[in-house]
Amino acid sequence: MILINKGRTGQPGRYKVDYGMGYFYSEYLKQPSAEPLTQKQFTDIWKQYINKIMFMVIKDKYDFRLQAQLGRIYIVSKKMDFRFSENGNMIRKGISVDWPSTVKMWNEDPETYRTKRVVYFFNEHSGRRKFRFYWDKRRCGVKNQSYYLFYPSRKWKRELAKWIKDDDFDTIYYEAK
Repeated sequence: MILINKGRTGQPGRYKVDYGMGYFYSEYLKQPSAEPLTQKQFTDIWKQYINKIMFMVIKDKYDFRLQAQLGRIYIVSKKMDFRFSENGNMIRKGISVDWPSTVKMWNEDPETYRTKRVVYFFNEHSGRRKFRFYWDKRRCGVKNQSYYLFYPSRKWKRELAKWIKDDDFDTIYYEAK
């Protein structure tokens, strides 16, 4: 979990990281301590803490309140919106393409490749809902908060997807508007 400044860095698609593990360790070393931890020990403790918090957010619907009035992190769900127009075309707002199935269909039927037909994810296992991590900054006391974002690592996105696809998934998350 890191806070990222959305300012330009000169490289397209890259973000400048303001606060990462190196910064947290250097701040820890500034604190008076009889026997400070090594960077490896500090990193191991930090990872255990983050793992515990993120598992609570995912599995127990925990609303994690960040210190120093930085807001809250939780998971929101949103109903997928798709309809058909009068001429029969699907209006696909917020629906992702299932590329492996699409490529398989294109290889089996070349006509679908020429017409560029695609297969979509409809999330039937979750009641046609999409889920994502959300950093609620409404009560955040930081200036220029729109320049910062919370970007969870791929590990936590995959863990959320695995939890949602689980058979005994019954957690009800916050509803996005």
